[in-house]
Amino acid sequence: MTPRHAQAIVSGQIGRNALDQDRQRAAAWFGARLSAYAPEKASKFPSIDNFMTYRKPKSKPAAVRWQDQFAVVSAWIGKRKA
Repeated sequence: MTPRHAQAIVSGQIGRNALDQDRQRAAAWFGARLSAYAPEKASKFPSIDNFMTYRKPKSKPAAVRWQDQFAVVSAWIGKRKA
C-alpha cells in the first residue's frame, strides 16, 4: 500500500464519518423540532445550519507562486551539492 493509497482511504473514511454525523444531527434536530418540547415560537429554535458540519464550504489554500517554490527547491538543491 502506498502513502497516497492510505491517504485516500483515510480521507474517504473521514468523509463518511462526517456525513453519518450530519445525518444523525439532522434526525435529532427534526425530532426536536417536531416534538412537543420545541419552543412555541419558531424564531427561538436554533437553525439546522448551526448543527451541520459537512456541508460548510472549505477555505481554499493560499496560492503559492511558482517562483517562490523554485527558490525553495533551488536553495535545497544548493545545500545538497555543497
